[in-house]
Amino acid sequence: MIIALACEGEQVSERFVRASEFAVYEVDFGRVGGRSTVIPGGRETAPFLRECKVDLVICGRIGRGSRQRLMDEGIKFFGGVSGPVERVLSAYLDGSLEAAGDFNDYEEE
Repeated sequence: MIIALACEGEQVSERFVRASEFAVYEVDFGRVGGRSTVIPGGRETAPFLRECKVDLVICGRIGRGSRQRLMDEGIKFFGGVSGPVERVLSAYLDGSLEAAGDFNDYEEE
């Protein structure tokens, strides 16, 4: 499974649409491979992540349009999180990651 975290530096980006980069990890049977960083660079994000073979995006607030575009590309998402990228990934993998109650980003629409 390939997991991408929408981020700004070492922190999960507060808003999916404002993420300047994505930290990408390959996870195989619970073991995390090395991290790479990908930058969409003005390209539409969902198709770009599909080209990177991403299966799951972990992010902060995310609007309805972005959620739909990810789903159209066959990419799952876990929104409404914040914190350091490595800590968020670890929490996701051990099942303790919790989303904020309302992670919709209405300003995106």
